[in-house]
Amino acid sequence: MRHTLPVVVVMLLLFVWSGTVSCRREARPATGGMGAGCVDCHEPEVAAYERIGKVHTPVAQGDCAACHKPHGIVGGVYLRAGGEALCVGCHTDMRDAANRKVPHAPVAEGGCLSCHDPHVSARPALVREQSQCFSCHDREQFERAVRHQPLDEDGCSTCHDVHGSDHGKLLKSAGQDTCGSCHAVQDRAFAEAHGGLIPAGDSCTSCHTPHSSADKGLLRKQIHTPFGNGDCISCHEQPDGLGTPVLKPGAEQCQGCHGDAVMRKGDTPHGAQAQGGCLSCHNPHASDNKAQARLAGGELCYSCHPQAEGRMGKAYRHTPADKGDCTGCHEPHSSNLEKGLRAEGSALCLRCHESAPFTKARVHAPVKDGACLDCHDAHSSDNKGVLKAPEVEQCYSCHPKQQMRFDKVNVHTPVRLGQCVSCHSPHSAQRRDLLSDTREKLCFNCHGDMKVGSAGKGHDPFNKGDCETCHDSHASDQDFHLVSPVSDICSRCHDRLATQDQTTVHEPFAGGQCTACHTPHDSGVRQRLNRPPGPLCLSCHEGVKDSLESSKHRHKPAQDGDCLSCHKGHASKTPGLLTAPGGKVCETCHAKGKTGNHRGVDNSGSDCSGCHAPHAAQTKALLQPVLHGPFKEGACSDCHK
Repeated sequence: MRHTLPVVVVMLLLFVWSGTVSCRREARPATGGMGAGCVDCHEPEVAAYERIGKVHTPVAQGDCAACHKPHGIVGGVYLRAGGEALCVGCHTDMRDAANRKVPHAPVAEGGCLSCHDPHVSARPALVREQSQCFSCHDREQFERAVRHQPLDEDGCSTCHDVHGSDHGKLLKSAGQDTCGSCHAVQDRAFAEAHGGLIPAGDSCTSCHTPHSSADKGLLRKQIHTPFGNGDCISCHEQPDGLGTPVLKPGAEQCQGCHGDAVMRKGDTPHGAQAQGGCLSCHNPHASDNKAQARLAGGELCYSCHPQAEGRMGKAYRHTPADKGDCTGCHEPHSSNLEKGLRAEGSALCLRCHESAPFTKARVHAPVKDGACLDCHDAHSSDNKGVLKAPEVEQCYSCHPKQQMRFDKVNVHTPVRLGQCVSCHSPHSAQRRDLLSDTREKLCFNCHGDMKVGSAGKGHDPFNKGDCETCHDSHASDQDFHLVSPVSDICSRCHDRLATQDQTTVHEPFAGGQCTACHTPHDSGVRQRLNRPPGPLCLSCHEGVKDSLESSKHRHKPAQDGDCLSCHKGHASKTPGLLTAPGGKVCETCHAKGKTGNHRGVDNSGSDCSGCHAPHAAQTKALLQPVLHGPFKEGACSDCHK
């Protein structure tokens, strides 16, 4: 029986075959020791490799597959293993580097490529840069005037194992043994140069810096005065040949010069001080650190107080703690206060912080009590200002009633965002409620655009900046944070309006919607109307608006938008909110009585609107659109004598 492959399978095989060929192009000899297939796509890289002297062995052998594996039809390139696992496959001597007592950080993290180039380099061991170490280590301590000779010869690797060591600082051997590999530390001549003493243990680096110094003897920055003067016997017994001098016991030797002024500022000594352990913190000869401390700043303190160091990894740090200046707040030797503080309560804080912000007329209770740490963390915090909690939570911890008060429908933006200090000073202020400025300035700091163009003829509270007459500064169940419904607020000052004869009441006024017509701030329009009377009234009275637009003739007050010359804005004793009954309104402009215009008829006391339209009409006389036949024809005598 004859078998045939389906057409789809055949096409797929052809596609795979053609794709593979197109990726490799034509088979050809390796160029520069590289696999032919790799060179096809990576010719620029290969050209660069050929110009550089040090080549990684697999690269030199063209064995790209030793590290990389082709993946997929179109040859995506991936490493055969991740991190150091790939490197130690060949460099087996490096397998234990990460497990040594002191591994180099990149090795411990599997970051071989942070120091080495995996292909080529101009430097031994495929190191990426001439000054590779300086990519992590500060140059300053290596570039002072006098440099340790190994730095200028074989560099760091003379003394340090660059991958890992069982000795501190990645040294190849312990302490003095490293120095002894170049210096004859046991010779009498060496001892005589050191006052007859033979250094022991790590004592070389207690006086000398191993990298560079401003001093020709590579001495450290801070030198103990007797040591600098060569006056060894002021602290040590007279050396006996090559023997080791005997130190005087405990802190007695130090107290001989430093006395109680330094050592006993209080009755409670620092732990190390209590045990007579001055040398647990200080180097007796020389140091690169202030006061000849063995370690810099906070690093020294953290060596005994790791819990304090653990508290420092937060976003905001107290300046002394951030600088490692623990002794800015704590006595390093002795104190009468808890935790060895230099002063009590706010007196400690005021050693650095100016007193002015804390001593104004009205003082926040914690500040008055000297309890700065009620609100602030002395070391670090995740909150701005080193607050113990986010600002609003910190405030509510003492002001829980305010938190309940502010749980309303409309909350003032600073309150909603928890920005209490945008209006209130957290320490002291000249004004009540600890306001940081006048109420007017506080409001217009954010709402300054409301003052733009104001002629100073606005609502009286607005002119005075007394915003809280109408608004609650924190939260309200009313729109715009109003202290009460609009009509209640307005009637407190405009009570005469409430007592008006209200036979006819304007609808907005009846509904307490004062702001439908009036602005509560300043509009530049008389009576603080939102708009001039004409446009304002016509925004609701659309029938009148249509009449004015469609009629040929308009009553002058209506045409001029002077609605209030005939109508009252709130309430009236007459229908239509007229300022006076019937024709009395018209008499303010038109003389009434027997006139030629009315064919001698006495129209005194009549209601003009019986014949005339009050706003607009098609006739010049503004007659109503529907007229009695005889009247329309001027045949008054048909009905009248």
